[in-house]
Amino acid sequence: MLIPAKDASVHCPAAVPRKWMPRQLAGNGFCALIVAVCILIYLRTNVVPVIATLAGPSDFSAYFHAAEDILNGRSPYSNPVFFYPPLLAFLMIPLALVHYVPARWIWFVLSHLLLIGAGGALWRGMGRGRIALCCIACVWALGGPSTRHSVRASSARFWCFCW
Repeated sequence: MLIPAKDASVHCPAAVPRKWMPRQLAGNGFCALIVAVCILIYLRTNVVPVIATLAGPSDFSAYFHAAEDILNGRSPYSNPVFFYPPLLAFLMIPLALVHYVPARWIWFVLSHLLLIGAGGALWRGMGRGRIALCCIACVWALGGPSTRHSVRASSARFWCFCW
């Protein structure tokens, strides 16, 4: 339905049905490709290698044992490895109710879900555009910790700057 403007020969552009132009489809496809590649890179570098080490010691073991100490009526600082604020030990108490490996899996999955949520919040805050989505995906996939992957982190910042 077209809404007539003041001039009968000109119609309001908002009333014209939106058609997908080839350029828009190509932009959406290119964005989907970038995001898919970034997801694969992220899974390959931050998820798959870590899964094999979930049963071993990590920073999480200090949090977990501090929460166990609180459950057993001891100070979380009885373990010299735990040097974090006591609030962390109290927040970890629900995970200390299960064994170490399932608790580590819960922590691992919860961490990644919260990262996805943070990425979604950033995307909404940046206007929900394709460029914002691609930038966030590139930083998540290629950024990594600057100390271990400084070349990857530098390249991610460079490419986001180029966008």
